[in-house]
Amino acid sequence: MSLWNRFLAGFDTAMVIEMLLRIVIAAVLGGIVGIERSRRFKDAGVRTHSMVACSAALMMMISKYGFLDLLGRNGIGNSDPGRIAAGIVTGISFLGAGIIYRDSQRHSIKGLTTAAGIWCVAGIGMAAGSGMYFLAVFATVFVVLLQFVMHRYTIGRDKYTGARVEIAVKDDPAAVEKLGELFRKWGILIEDSDIERSEGCLVYTMDIKMESTQIKDEISRSIASFPEMIYVKFMGQ
Repeated sequence: MSLWNRFLAGFDTAMVIEMLLRIVIAAVLGGIVGIERSRRFKDAGVRTHSMVACSAALMMMISKYGFLDLLGRNGIGNSDPGRIAAGIVTGISFLGAGIIYRDSQRHSIKGLTTAAGIWCVAGIGMAAGSGMYFLAVFATVFVVLLQFVMHRYTIGRDKYTGARVEIAVKDDPAAVEKLGELFRKWGILIEDSDIERSEGCLVYTMDIKMESTQIKDEISRSIASFPEMIYVKFMGQ
């Protein structure tokens, strides 16, 4: 058997191409679901869904095709090689869950994409271990490119960062309207808010989403320039 045929694990070229396309199709379909979730500002966005779908397709093909050489030599009998793959998938989930945490300062969930990446890496390792080198190499390159592209060109919620801010304005309808205009200008989304009256002013405590952390300086400068605004303070600073 030639080196190329060994790399393809004994599959013909047409079957290899179909397997690679399955990974791409799974990632695209997962990304479509992620776009919908991302537009609703859910923490698991396009990247996470794409990587999970890509990983699931990879592991499914390993379970389906990765042990044909073993079964072909020894017969099916009582052996169940797919059982090992299922155990790896279950076990790696606990590791991924340990990476996910809530960032109390930014008021967002962190580690989702990393957890999905670990699951995908488990699939890559399973592919390499079963001798399906072409799947392992392709999935590695594809996931790295997917991460790079999705980080560079963010979609929906992925381009927003969370923050908790306290803003005090004069207890006057005009001041409240001015604050609303500034938020619309900056494209800030309010997830949760609390209002208190204190010595003739309104104190807003809000969980917000903004496209860039650099906008914090602009918020501070703008509020300082209007007499209706009293102060702004970002929590955790």
